[in-house]
Amino acid sequence: MEENEYHYVGVLFEDKYNSTPDDPKFYGRVYNYKTKQDLMEGQIVKVETKYGVSRVCIVNESVDPNT
Repeated sequence: MEENEYHYVGVLFEDKYNSTPDDPKFYGRVYNYKTKQDLMEGQIVKVETKYGVSRVCIVNESVDPNT
């Protein structure tokens, strides 16, 4: 698999204490992930982390991989 098949997105993680399925809340630091999926800003997806599966909101659909 070639590296250029990926693109990078910025995400915010869901607040585990104040968020509900009907009123999701996303706070904190923006983290960058690489993906092959075509994601759009505002989209909520699940990601696998070392702590398990978490919901994130896409806040930047095109991050420069050099940053």
